[in-house]
Amino acid sequence: MNQTAETGNEIRLTDGMIRSIGGTGPWVRFFAVLGFISVGFMVLGGLAMLLMSLVGGAIASSTGIALMIPLAAVYFVIGVVYFFPSLFLWQSASAIVRMKQGAVGEGVETALDKLRKFWKFIGIFTIVFLVLYPVFIVVLLVAGLM
Repeated sequence: MNQTAETGNEIRLTDGMIRSIGGTGPWVRFFAVLGFISVGFMVLGGLAMLLMSLVGGAIASSTGIALMIPLAAVYFVIGVVYFFPSLFLWQSASAIVRMKQGAVGEGVETALDKLRKFWKFIGIFTIVFLVLYPVFIVVLLVAGLM
């Protein structure tokens, strides 16, 4: 199958290329499923913390309750953040399945586009984490000194 790249050069997807892309499908799907499971655990953890703060309100100190609610919110936010890369992986794996079923051009293009979105998301997330990591260290040091 011949495709035209943006440069105008024609490229040919060889059987080996298609096999290689097809071979990644089960692994991409596996990591997507693991991501969705992680999202589920994050949401359950957040719900458990909210439940503990509501039910344990009469038992626990107000400080404990005040800490549980923001922690629950953090779990929910992390769950939302984990959802999107998992979704991109799932969509890429689905496109690989379509490619194997005969829609080679569309399948490869969609699979690679979803992988591009996955890596872009992971890259931005990593940059944000690297910027915030020193801030967290300073906050913890200050809190520890108090």
